[in-house]
Amino acid sequence: MNCIDLDFPNIDVETMDLDELDFLKETTLPMNEGVIILDPDLFTILHINPKMERILGYKSSELFGKEFNSLLGESKKIYKIFEILGTTESNKQIVLWQLISKSKEAIEIDFTFQFINGRKGGSDFLIFYIQDKTEISNLQIKINFTQNLLRAIREIKLSIFLNKSKEDILYTACQSLQKARGFDLVWGIFNKSDSNYSFEFSAKSNSIGNKFNSIKRFFIENQNETPISKVLKNPLNFLYFYSNQKDANFKEWYDTILDGYYMDALCFQISWNNKVYGAIEVINFSKFPITEDDINTLQELGADIGFAFYNQENEETKAIALKQIEYQGILLDNIEVPILALDKNAMINYANQSAERVLKYTFAEMKKSKANNLLGQSESFLEYLRRRSNTKEILVSNNRTSSFDAMLHSSPIIGDFGEFMGIMLVLFDITEQKQQENRIRESEAKLRNIFTGMNNGIVIVDKYGNIKDVAPVLKFYLFQYLNLEDNQKLFYFLPNDVAESFYSTILNSLQTMKVETAEFKYNLMENETYFSVRFIPMKKYNQYEEAVMCIFTDITNTKNLNHQLVESAKFASIGELAAGIAHEINNPLQSALLYLEDLIENDESDINERTKILKKIELANKRIRNLIKSLLDLGRTEIAEKELSKIDWIITRAIELVEANAKKKSIQIEFFIKSKDTSAKVRWQEIEQVIINCLMNSINALSEAESTNKVPKIQIVVDREDSLEQNWINIIIQDNGPGIKESDINKVFMPMFTTRRENQGTGLGLFISKKIITDHGGDIEFNPNYTNGTQLRIKLPI
Repeated sequence: MNCIDLDFPNIDVETMDLDELDFLKETTLPMNEGVIILDPDLFTILHINPKMERILGYKSSELFGKEFNSLLGESKKIYKIFEILGTTESNKQIVLWQLISKSKEAIEIDFTFQFINGRKGGSDFLIFYIQDKTEISNLQIKINFTQNLLRAIREIKLSIFLNKSKEDILYTACQSLQKARGFDLVWGIFNKSDSNYSFEFSAKSNSIGNKFNSIKRFFIENQNETPISKVLKNPLNFLYFYSNQKDANFKEWYDTILDGYYMDALCFQISWNNKVYGAIEVINFSKFPITEDDINTLQELGADIGFAFYNQENEETKAIALKQIEYQGILLDNIEVPILALDKNAMINYANQSAERVLKYTFAEMKKSKANNLLGQSESFLEYLRRRSNTKEILVSNNRTSSFDAMLHSSPIIGDFGEFMGIMLVLFDITEQKQQENRIRESEAKLRNIFTGMNNGIVIVDKYGNIKDVAPVLKFYLFQYLNLEDNQKLFYFLPNDVAESFYSTILNSLQTMKVETAEFKYNLMENETYFSVRFIPMKKYNQYEEAVMCIFTDITNTKNLNHQLVESAKFASIGELAAGIAHEINNPLQSALLYLEDLIENDESDINERTKILKKIELANKRIRNLIKSLLDLGRTEIAEKELSKIDWIITRAIELVEANAKKKSIQIEFFIKSKDTSAKVRWQEIEQVIINCLMNSINALSEAESTNKVPKIQIVVDREDSLEQNWINIIIQDNGPGIKESDINKVFMPMFTTRRENQGTGLGLFISKKIITDHGGDIEFNPNYTNGTQLRIKLPI
């Protein structure tokens, strides 16, 4: 608070002849300072003089009876005046304060006040004497602002004079302008390339919180929806002023940057010679403290910075150009490709060393010749080259070099003002390439002849299974029967579910770049025929970036032979099981006969006892029936379709068939089921045969092993394994026998390999088991690290 000592006007109330208030009105009427007369008890306005009316914009009658506080700002109430001065008596100090005018503007004033005691029985008055200091205050602010702005411009121009980088100049501009006006935020941007911008921000702390990254991200993601783009995108739009109170076009921008409810901003362009290099935006979250003169100054500042950027770019371009000219000759001479430069008359005025070597002429000799003569071309060829950039295959020949095939690339040389200066020629020797093309054509012809002689069908398809090419089909009867055509879906003749699975296999093959294999069955001329398809991914085929070669093979005979082999092994297994099965049948049969004999010889009158005996006979016969049925199922010869079956049920059936052989040799069999759901889509008869083969191998190994102190035992575990890619049923069969020799571990699945040749081993059991599991899409292997006997693992896909 600033206070100044001042004498009050001399008003003698005792000599007043008129009513005291009227007397005061007349006394203050001619005064050059504003006067407000108040009721000292209520602080209500009784009168203002004409000078005060002009200051406030109110008539005296409009304010009569109103509280003096209504003319004061929120923080400038009358009681605060007395708090500051410490008394309610007349005071000779001038106080700097503010009044609110009729137009709601704050007016800077200074005032003194005085109490006047009325005559005896009359009224007292509180009089304020007021001087309007608004113009002086505004002028002082303007002077300060102008000085600050000029100081900021000096700092910016100093950074330009010192030839600092664009980033440094822009940062100095943002920081200096922010300090000059006390703006809440100043930020700038310049374009480093077509889509690469550099951002700089003023360093005012705690002004807008942590929003610099938000501004960057918003500009990059919503470039055309920011106010600054108005000056960035249009070289003629040097300035853009906006306010959130008046312009609703940038709502998302306001949401990003605005903390309060008010925002004024000015964007000005950094440009020179109609090229926009960037822009600067000054932002204030209150009324904008800027004048028209300031706006002109900022516009000139944008041009100064733009000129600095222009000079920097020119210097960089000149430096690059000088380096290019300096190294151009060296670079061209070291290029292994012949290069010629022609003037506008097609005379050679430059040739690199490769051109001298290939054409057998020195550059000095070439300067006396036209290019078409050295290349063995006609005059019209040169006219053709002048018209535009060209790539053309030619046969190069002259009197010093043998002719060779070349690819000629020509480009017109254009001057700074668009005039034709000459032609640049580049020669590529394509002799070897031509030879390679001929060899490829010959190879393609041979390959087609090979395909013609193969009993396979080969089709090239795109990733969607559309036919793009078909190999000759004279020998492969399936294709002749189907009549395949280009752009037709390859597997249109199969059921939809099978076809879709094959199209998925094509995509998977391309994604993994691995060969895939699938099989299908097709009734061809009323004959059931089996085919396999190999899907081979190709990175490029003709104009197609991705393609798959599908190789069809008739595997009907192979299937039949495999089936016969499986059946042979199956009957071998039945023969091996026969003795045990006979024993298993004999026991319940003897029990049933004894019970029948007892019923015949003894007339059992007790119905309950008779029923019990008949039940025992029934159980014995059911046991015999189940054993015979299992044996018959094992011996079936037709090829079954896959069906959803419980793997634990299949294993239980297999155990029932081998259990007699195991008991006969005192071998224990233990079965553990670790999952409630062991269902999988399989041909259950084949899986049963695999389990029997594996169990019989363990039984034979345990029974033929040298005697040990261990109790011979076979354990079977079935479990389910779920994963994101594939769900599996895992079967583990392990025994505590002698195990497999390390030298034999890689041979056990080979056909005809057996270690029981002297005991009538065929060497087919594991070979066929491997084939069955592989055909189901699964895997079977021995665990080489298992040391307590033999452990076999089988995986079946669900």
